Amino acid sequence: MAETITHKASLSSGTNATSYATGSWTPTANRLAICTVQSQISGTPSEPTTVTGNGITWVKITGYQDDTSGTQSRITSYIGLTGVSPSAGAVTADFVLETELGCNIIVDEIDGGYLLGLALDAIVQSKTGSASGSGTSETITLDVGITAGNASYGVFHHQADEVSVEGSGYTALGNVHHSGPSSALFSEYKAAGSTTVDASWTTAALKGGIAFEIKAA
Repeated sequence: MAETITHKASLSSGTNATSYATGSWTPTANRLAICTVQSQISGTPSEPTTVTGNGITWVKITGYQDDTSGTQSRITSYIGLTGVSPSAGAVTADFVLETELGCNIIVDEIDGGYLLGLALDAIVQSKTGSASGSGTSETITLDVGITAGNASYGVFHHQADEVSVEGSGYTALGNVHHSGPSSALFSEYKAAGSTTVDASWTTAALKGGIAFEIKAA
């Protein structure tokens, strides 16, 4: 069956802090969940020290620094199996000793994804996008053609306090943004996967993103 991806939880905060948590959500048993964390500091941002919540073991897929000057930004994506008895609660990204200037988190749940191995086995390929590029859109082209039945999924960051718009044929999922400093995070997917993963917004801003092919059951 075709994969269906649903937005489940998010956070968007322009408050200085060392830890950020989404609202509470309840995972569906025996599915995959994907979580992306984006944060900014004046300097080189670190990945979260830990990402926890819902009884899920969150495993890093990939991440990179999409802005390398001034108020710098990093995006990191994680995946996990919800298991047979997931718990209600928040997803928390903890930076421990590093104070971020703001943070965005998006959590989406995958129905129909590959569950026979480790959570990471469901990620066929991934690719990071622009680094310190600016504009009103971001397009990431995956390196290898999508296998029939697999979905494509993308998460995009830009430094404007405004909503994002999904690419052609994509379904919008999480769509959050905040001021102080301005930042937005957006996710989308296409069940009939495509090597082209793209999104847009109104105001030209520094930008980045990560694209994935997600293996179907």
